[in-house]
Amino acid sequence: MDQQSIPKDVRAIIKPGADNNLNLGGIKNVIGNYDTLKHTSTKTMEVPEDNRFVKRILTQGGFYEPTEMAILPNFDILVTQRRGELMKFDNGTKNLKQVGFLNVYYKTSNANVNSEEGLLGITADPNYNSNHYIYIYYI
Repeated sequence: MDQQSIPKDVRAIIKPGADNNLNLGGIKNVIGNYDTLKHTSTKTMEVPEDNRFVKRILTQGGFYEPTEMAILPNFDILVTQRRGELMKFDNGTKNLKQVGFLNVYYKTSNANVNSEEGLLGITADPNYNSNHYIYIYYI
């Protein structure tokens, strides 16, 4: 296969003089034959209609810069806040309370500086039911 028969966008990732069999094989596997692309046959996923969802306010107030949440198998919700608080919304009692705290750097005293650090993320372990591990991301 010569370079001229390969589309320009594919040629950009092929290195002249290198063993490109693996590259070409992978590319051909992904895009198929080097035919003209038919954009009319592709479809964008449609946005679901609003009537398929119900907006339900679980709690109001009690949050200060929430950054991420993890929904546990029993539908309790853990929420991290940038200042370091770990909040838990108990799905059974419908109560929100602080269940943990990490002393993180989240603000600066320097004028005109916007600090982006703090407690930023959380996820539950895939085996949360058996090990009760959560993973927290902070800077």
